[in-house]
Amino acid sequence: MPTGTHEPASVIRDDEAAAIPAVLDELTGGDADIVAEVVGHLIAANQSDLAALGRALDAQDWPALAAAGHSIKGAARMIRLHTVVALCERIEVAASAGDDVAATVLVPQLAASLVALETVLSRPGK
Repeated sequence: MPTGTHEPASVIRDDEAAAIPAVLDELTGGDADIVAEVVGHLIAANQSDLAALGRALDAQDWPALAAAGHSIKGAARMIRLHTVVALCERIEVAASAGDDVAATVLVPQLAASLVALETVLSRPGK
């Protein structure tokens, strides 16, 4: 049996990732310039929120952890990433309870998911 650590996997389902271009087109009326602007804002906001999430977890600052999870949840809801929304809700619950064990498991899953999302959003044609 292998030993060592493994990286957490993204929770984003393939069907959700595949639907992102259509969702962005729907949100923007198909305007490529607006799509590019929305994608840029999503990537920047997720990077900022992810950094805040990490700082909050390290400091066990539960209100800040819940706030960062909530912010990411809003962006995920906008582009219909239901699995990420559910994960953010679990982080909010863990933060509300001060559950450092759950938060320590969930935050890396969310980080992996946001890295995967950035990859999807950065593909040409988005």
